[in-house]
Amino acid sequence: MRSTIIAVVWLAALSFMCDLVHGLDCGTHASEAFIEAANEMNVQERSGRISQVDSFGIDVYVHVVSVGQSLDDGNLPDNMIHDQINALNAYYAPHGISFALVGIDRTVNQAWATSGEGSTALAMKKALRKGSYKVLNLYLQQQIPNLFGYAYYPSRVDPNSDGFFLDGVCVRYNTVPGGSFAGWNEGKVATHEIGHWLGVMHTFDGGCDGTGDSVDDTPAEASYAGGCDFNPPRDSCPSPGLDPVHNYMDYSNDPCMTNFTPGQAARMYNMWDEFRARS
Repeated sequence: MRSTIIAVVWLAALSFMCDLVHGLDCGTHASEAFIEAANEMNVQERSGRISQVDSFGIDVYVHVVSVGQSLDDGNLPDNMIHDQINALNAYYAPHGISFALVGIDRTVNQAWATSGEGSTALAMKKALRKGSYKVLNLYLQQQIPNLFGYAYYPSRVDPNSDGFFLDGVCVRYNTVPGGSFAGWNEGKVATHEIGHWLGVMHTFDGGCDGTGDSVDDTPAEASYAGGCDFNPPRDSCPSPGLDPVHNYMDYSNDPCMTNFTPGQAARMYNMWDEFRARS
């Protein structure tokens, strides 16, 4: 079964993110191959697959990519970057996952700072990326067209391939704690995207049918939640459970995003063991 997951996710690596969702939010979309791999992992988890560690730490390189030298240009000061790392540690701490800031670099480049997925982003990442596949590269860009951020799911990649360099998380600079993006400025956009980087899908993936996000303890929902007004509670699918509108992997506003489930945490651990821990 383990070899099946490796083979399927390798196919996902070949397609990368050709099916990006170009809405005004997260651009990370699970390919059919990745969904198949996640479902295989879900079967194993139901059979008792458990990570051999109860905590792990992630080294982080932050790349500030701006259009100029001012804050409005995207040139975040160190204290706001540290606030983002502190926020990640707070949000992931209940599940034993921690983040250590290893380095910060700054680049002024109009094209890179305002790029979405594509050849320009690849050029940026080839120039800036640091560390092995288990090191998180977080790109804080001045603008990402039509998106708050995007990330890449873990997969089998050659260290010299485009897939290796593309790996990482890109978010808008003003979504960090204290940023100017009202409603999304508590650092939870990065929290959401790093969830993808660790192998967790959107809670609304798959809608009401099929395997959804392939995690058993996130109830199915027909579509993403938006905003922060959930009175009465949202229940968009006939299957048991209210919509997980407070989950970090939904699309609610930052003040309403408060948790990962135990099943999502188990998936992160197993994906970490499978694809990143030994890189």
